[in-house]
Amino acid sequence: MQVGIRLNFTRALSTWERLSNSQRELVQKLAEDLYEIKKETEQTAITFGYSSVCRASIAVCRGECCRLYYPKTFSAADFLVIIGSLTPRECEELAHRILLGSSVSNGKCILLMKDGCILSFKSRPMVCTNAYPCFAGRVYWEIKEAGNRRAKTLFESLNDLILKTINSK
Repeated sequence: MQVGIRLNFTRALSTWERLSNSQRELVQKLAEDLYEIKKETEQTAITFGYSSVCRASIAVCRGECCRLYYPKTFSAADFLVIIGSLTPRECEELAHRILLGSSVSNGKCILLMKDGCILSFKSRPMVCTNAYPCFAGRVYWEIKEAGNRRAKTLFESLNDLILKTINSK
């Protein structure tokens, strides 16, 4: 599984390095739009009390949702958004963790530390910003899925930019 995550990270990094300033601004605008969707979903989870219960459960579940979703759902577009939000030093640290880190993560997210994710909420991929309480009601899941549908068009734009950049070599 690490091969896919490394490939997606290197694609995003290569794309970022080749983007013009206006293209980087576009990535950052799309990232801001994604952040707004993530905030709306998180606010719903907070309102229902799901976020606090989810975080409090980490000691018991040990990030089971992170284990289930990572790394298979981290796309090059996710990494492009992350890279665009980091300082060069932070990007270097992320590259080290992904490219030089242990090739055996036992299915666990290599970005998840004992005290939480190394990325800020704003920088995390979409899949990592949602609360995943097993007991959540239908209303929360509908709101979360509506946000995911809105985010899909933003990710399509990011993927188009990546493909265009990769194909222009």
